[in-house]
Amino acid sequence: MRCLIFLIVFFISFQCIAQEFSRPFSVNYVSGYIGSKDSLLIKNFIKKHRYHGVLNHEITILDTAALIRPYMNEKQRSERIIGAGFRSHTIFVDLKNQRQYFQSKPSGLEKFLVSENYRETQYDLKNDSISILGYTCYKAVVKTDDQHDTSRIMWYAPSLPYPIYFNGFTGLPGLVLANEFIKGQDRHVVIAKEIIPETRKIVKPFRGKQVSQQEFSKALESLRQKINY
Repeated sequence: MRCLIFLIVFFISFQCIAQEFSRPFSVNYVSGYIGSKDSLLIKNFIKKHRYHGVLNHEITILDTAALIRPYMNEKQRSERIIGAGFRSHTIFVDLKNQRQYFQSKPSGLEKFLVSENYRETQYDLKNDSISILGYTCYKAVVKTDDQHDTSRIMWYAPSLPYPIYFNGFTGLPGLVLANEFIKGQDRHVVIAKEIIPETRKIVKPFRGKQVSQQEFSKALESLRQKINY
């Protein structure tokens, strides 16, 4: 009888967990430096994110899309509606239509909302695995010019089937929960700190001059020419 009760409770708990991630949820990432031989753990951070260019950020997963936003402090994460304002490097990934949109405010130019196709990145998938927040993550080494770029490593979780990371669509068979940039004796690390249900209202970003990737590139090139003139 006790065994039957345990199985019923386990089944109900499993269903609740499954339903938890069928609705919007957010992954909170933190970044910093870590020693070259240290385990990939937040407690091993030597320095925090302000010492390098990758800010803390969050990824909110929807049914067929994802919203990616960088932030400096917890106050910036307390907004009731996310996606409605303008914040550089905010990315909206439309998984259904295979497009992504990002906000950018280059120095000397106006605010842009850029529409582009998925960026293609090549990886060498490894069998190495680690556990992050209880999820088994596998190693993917980024390839550059047909060579393995061992300075950049992704750790993705196949049990979270979303090909997303802080720079948008990845094409990997799972959500990236950690990223390493190897530099000398240190590693710049971005790693998931928590995964929580999302209760805030989420909208597709709309602020900024709407342009294509080609138009955005032309605007940047025109700015460079003016600066160099």
